[in-house]
Amino acid sequence: MALSFRGARILPKLVVLCGAIYVLATGWGMFNLSFDIWGAFIVAPVLAGVGVLGLRRFLTGGQRALLPIAIIALFAKLAGAMVRYWVAFDAYGGASDSSSYHAAGSLLARQVREGRISIVELIPSELGTRFIDHLTGIIYVAFGSGRLSGFLMFSFMSFWGLVLFVKAAIVGIPGLAQRRYAALCMLAPSVLFWPSSIGKEAWMCLCLGLASWGGSHVVIGQWRGRTLAGLILGITGAGFVRPHLAALWAAGIAAGLLAGMLTGRSGRGTRQRVTGVLLLGVAFVGVFAVGTVAAKYLNPDPEETSVSGQVDAIQAETSRRSTGGGSEFVPIPISSPLDWPYVIERTLLRPTPFEINSVATALPGFESAILVGILLLGWRRLLSLPRMLVRSPYLLASLITVFGFGLAFSTLGNLGILVRQRSLIYPLMLLIWALPIYRRAASRRPAVTPLREVEFSW
Repeated sequence: MALSFRGARILPKLVVLCGAIYVLATGWGMFNLSFDIWGAFIVAPVLAGVGVLGLRRFLTGGQRALLPIAIIALFAKLAGAMVRYWVAFDAYGGASDSSSYHAAGSLLARQVREGRISIVELIPSELGTRFIDHLTGIIYVAFGSGRLSGFLMFSFMSFWGLVLFVKAAIVGIPGLAQRRYAALCMLAPSVLFWPSSIGKEAWMCLCLGLASWGGSHVVIGQWRGRTLAGLILGITGAGFVRPHLAALWAAGIAAGLLAGMLTGRSGRGTRQRVTGVLLLGVAFVGVFAVGTVAAKYLNPDPEETSVSGQVDAIQAETSRRSTGGGSEFVPIPISSPLDWPYVIERTLLRPTPFEINSVATALPGFESAILVGILLLGWRRLLSLPRMLVRSPYLLASLITVFGFGLAFSTLGNLGILVRQRSLIYPLMLLIWALPIYRRAASRRPAVTPLREVEFSW
């Protein structure tokens, strides 16, 4: 009791002391550092406070057990933004996409403040880079044009995408090892580092997480207004930046919805079946529309109109643009469907420890090796995969998306680009690491019977 009473007396003093140190550090930064740096002294505590309060409201019921992991991941994500900032502007000397996004966003924000353009004109309406330029401008109008603050804001954005991925998995996969998945999904080095800067990855992480959350409800028949809105908004937002990834997600969710209907997981009532058929039709129309936009967006030859010609042109251009930069490798050619498993594995887990030849390849190499080690140690989870594919349309949709990514991005010849893009697929890929454990139960048959029943332990 004496210790608790003493702690109760010391805690307020520690809070006051930390607050005083923070105020002094902020004041010192205002006079000795540029706004690019000291602006983060104000933004970071606000994001941390809002994030913790948001998590306490967003993680409900049994999900409250994930709160400590989520809070640790929140602070790790903000720290990842600072590391990403140092790499972009110190290690690389500003030679990164984040630098150009910051410059464009700062210019647009300044034009709004000077009255030369209205805030309405900043609403993103173009594809790709221009979308992120305008999004950065909107953030800078609200929070100031600080580079490090911008990194923190985009990192915060991607963090909520990861939270949505976790929520989607809990809804879509019965018996999921929730704590294990939350830790892997939100604390993997790739997701802490790559989607933590001003750029496309952070926005894509948020949108794809939102689409996965909505899709996990839709494929099991929970067609509420907010889940449908989440799915549509997520796919649409991703389609503005990377339509090819949006098409992969939409195709996976459409396949999951079809599987759910065939197995009865998407509802058995007449009304639910009719709604499911309508949604399936809308899903395939959406996949076609997003795929068409993706083909036009990626196709380097506007005069090519045939589907096969567009695919060949896109693959050739992707291979050409992704080579160089010091981390290039020779992509594995695909001559037949028999090559698909090996190509997918190399796309998802490259590089191996034997391929490490620099610091840049060491980090993803060790991460892949550790993930493979965790998967091998939990080999009984893999044994549950066949049955879980039947029980969980969301798992099926996720693996179809992962395999599609493995094939579509097999033409990339630059490890840095591949690892950055692959960080967006990690939340779906890591579902396999957190499946329920497959166990053999004690036999319920007479002892002379050699066969034993098999059951799943959730």
